[in-house]
Amino acid sequence: MGLGLGARLAALQAQSGGFVVITPDETAEEAPTGTARGIWDPKVPGVPAELDEDETSPGETLTPSPIEADLDVDPEPARAPEPEPEPVVWNYADFPPANTTEEELLEATRSNTSNQMLSTLLLAKVLIQGYSADPAHWPTEEIKGNRYLVAFTSMQRMTAHYEATLPEPEPVRFTTVIAKWPTEEIGFALNPGTPMGRLLGGSEVRGLARSAAEFGLIDADALVAVADAEEASAQTQLIPEKKAAPAPAGSDQPMLMQRTIAAAQVSMYLERGYDRVCGFVHRAGELSHLSKPADLYRALGLVYKDSPFGLDDAEVYVLRWPAHLLSLYRIPYGGQTEEALNAMQGWMIERAPFRGNGFAPSETGDVVSEFKMDSTRLPHGAQLWRLNSDGIETLVALFDADGTRWRRIGSGES
Repeated sequence: MGLGLGARLAALQAQSGGFVVITPDETAEEAPTGTARGIWDPKVPGVPAELDEDETSPGETLTPSPIEADLDVDPEPARAPEPEPEPVVWNYADFPPANTTEEELLEATRSNTSNQMLSTLLLAKVLIQGYSADPAHWPTEEIKGNRYLVAFTSMQRMTAHYEATLPEPEPVRFTTVIAKWPTEEIGFALNPGTPMGRLLGGSEVRGLARSAAEFGLIDADALVAVADAEEASAQTQLIPEKKAAPAPAGSDQPMLMQRTIAAAQVSMYLERGYDRVCGFVHRAGELSHLSKPADLYRALGLVYKDSPFGLDDAEVYVLRWPAHLLSLYRIPYGGQTEEALNAMQGWMIERAPFRGNGFAPSETGDVVSEFKMDSTRLPHGAQLWRLNSDGIETLVALFDADGTRWRRIGSGES
């Protein structure tokens, strides 16, 4: 079973050093003492401070090395470790969010929720002054001695950064930008000097792009087009050929999809031979750790007004089937209103708690890719499972496409 988006990106952060918070007082030349680590920054030992001349630690005697003794050179003084820096304390009142993206970024910073920060960033639109579709003409700025493409989530953040009123650039998806990332020598800076601010190294950006492509958030062809031949070959092993709902990397088996069915609807399948599925569906592998109805509902945002699901349900049913034709599964970009639809450049409007960003409206921090499909006939061998409140999963029936009926499995035991 492949790792989910949150797990893969967390591993990527661990390898590349994690996100960095850009504090308001930092400059490219010098960072003040006491600058805190970012939410996911690695814990790096502090640079030791030099002791005063002839000063030693209590009980320590400095002994010159044989080479130092021969050359009559004073040994280097012992060094004391620098105290651990205090965490940055943001005055959030100084950074009122200008939109829902900034609200989510602030909430992720407050709650130290990595999944929320990652999903928000991957699905955000950003403003980049002087942005060009050609990476060769990207404007960069120096931050802490490195070059970064600087982006903002609102004109308020951009105006405050440049201390000037500039023409508003055309918004661009974050995933569109990282799909074209030209080199690991350039990093990505988001909202520098704010609690919504993050720094990503070039290697981390490319890793995010590969993971986003696996989840259908980036056109895989765009990644290959900007990579050299060697890197393109390596990425081909990681990026599926299809764009809508790609199978796990390295897998020759069809991806297993899942649709949650209320207990009251099951008789329609078992007794009337109903053979279709439609609506919002998910990858079964991303939900395999959720075996109780209430846990599944919270992860998928299924508890809402007039919902057929309730947190006190004793059982729930799920359909599982192999996705042979991936073009049937579309990423549901859109919103709850016409305005939100246009802002997302999406194609569908749906009631709350629909977010329109390609992920289920989770209440638990789970990052679950969501797809929308029109009414489609289930394939032969589709499975109907029962999940109860004790966390027990039972295979109930298999679909027989030849007889257009569901064959019950024994007495219901798996």
